[in-house]
Amino acid sequence: MVKTQISITSGIYQGPHAGTVIRFAAPDAELILAAGIYDRWSPPDGSPPIESFAIITQGASPQVLAAGHERQPLLLSRESGLTWLAKREKDGAALKDWLLGAAVVPSFCISTDRALAVGWEKRRRD
Repeated sequence: MVKTQISITSGIYQGPHAGTVIRFAAPDAELILAAGIYDRWSPPDGSPPIESFAIITQGASPQVLAAGHERQPLLLSRESGLTWLAKREKDGAALKDWLLGAAVVPSFCISTDRALAVGWEKRRRD
């Protein structure tokens, strides 16, 4: 059974083009909570279990979209994060509806952490 999880961070790093990294951080160094899922799968051949997780994404907020990104992690408040961790719902549509209703859109501080790397210009897609 897939389980709910939360990734806690002080910033989200994304690159709109190969070699470029932009940092999205909450004002006042607040922590950011991103909704996610994880699972542990045991191969039938007795090999060691495989643990995996994914951060759930949604369409970008206008501020993130203006920085060149079409998606962003689905972010939750502390209260909604605790509720997400306790979810045992198996209906995917119900979980999606709950997440979209609980999502928060903070105002980010945006900075370029690493400019486009030399030699990567030809890979840039406009």
